[in-house]
Amino acid sequence: MKMEYNFFNDRRKILRKTYKAKVSLQLNELIKGYGYTKDISIGGVCISSPELFAFLRVEQVHQFLNLTLIVSFISESLTLQGTIIRVNAIKKELVISISQISKPNRWMWLCK
Repeated sequence: MKMEYNFFNDRRKILRKTYKAKVSLQLNELIKGYGYTKDISIGGVCISSPELFAFLRVEQVHQFLNLTLIVSFISESLTLQGTIIRVNAIKKELVISISQISKPNRWMWLCK
């Protein structure tokens, strides 16, 4: 019997690193919460935050797209700002594309 393997071909330009850290999230003055990073890269972060999704219905989460999110790492004294580029309401995850970093050298070190 011949076995074939299908491997996932990751086509991302910048590969991600698994990194779990508690973060504080701020969309605006009213929408704030906590979450955990799932993976990071120099250009983006995937964050799991059931708390942030708790107040929204599934059909409302598309409203998060293209909003600016401020992410503060609790244990790192590091803050990122970025644009939400992907939202998964089922997994309660969002991905941001980073536009500003408070400590770029520290971020580069974490992403290695």
